[in-house]
Amino acid sequence: LQHVAVVFDAPGKSFRDDLFAEYKAHRPPTPDDLKIQYHRVKELLGILRVPMVTLDGFEADDALAALALRAAESGGEALVCSSDKDLLQIVRPGIKVLREHLQKTELLDEQGVFEKMGVRPNQIAAYLGIVGDTADNIPGVPGCGAKGAAKLLAEYGTIGAIIANADAVKPAKVAEFLRTQPEAVRLSEKLATLDTD
Repeated sequence: LQHVAVVFDAPGKSFRDDLFAEYKAHRPPTPDDLKIQYHRVKELLGILRVPMVTLDGFEADDALAALALRAAESGGEALVCSSDKDLLQIVRPGIKVLREHLQKTELLDEQGVFEKMGVRPNQIAAYLGIVGDTADNIPGVPGCGAKGAAKLLAEYGTIGAIIANADAVKPAKVAEFLRTQPEAVRLSEKLATLDTD
């Protein structure tokens, strides 16, 4: 291990709040006992001289993804430690995700992401755009769950292609939503897409 950093959400809103006023609207406030833990973790990281990263207007996942991509692009390997599904979209050669999920630790490479989610890493944002994400209040496509989203992406590849072929999509309720609300589906995908610039 040559480099390490810990990334936190910046205080205030992110660009996603500007795109969708209801983004994360249903989340309860951070509990006071968790706020105390954040303070202690930051204090410990400071003592250990571990860099802490925040980026105004962006979420921790965006900054984490950007750092991991820079490491991989420079010939290094990045290990991203997070349980957030959004980060699976950056998995590629040189980037793996170590996640704790349901008291199980998983180290996911590209094949691991496909086996776990049923889609390739570069389809994760589209997948989340279809199934939605209750934690972030991303609406998705009503009536289309994980299996349906994976099937659509296996057949058509992208949100754009799915929308273009909406007439062939089953069930009819999903097809109707794709036909009448294509911008809502594109917005859900955009909300789930990490900004690595």
